[in-house]
Amino acid sequence: MIIDISQEILGCEVYPGDPQPKAEKHMDMGKGDLYNLSAFYMGAHNGTHIDAPAHFIKGLAGFLSS
Repeated sequence: MIIDISQEILGCEVYPGDPQPKAEKHMDMGKGDLYNLSAFYMGAHNGTHIDAPAHFIKGLAGFLSS
């Protein structure tokens, strides 16, 4: 059985001190641009975590590790 605990990223509660997620549209074909382009910004600790194990287990690689 799989239980989905994911949250809506832009509207979920953010831990105090973490950055608020935001999305921005940079290019819009509806406004005459040649293509659509958006950007997204959030902390890795937001919602259900991008790299959850690295937050709690010393030595594990996070999403910024190469």
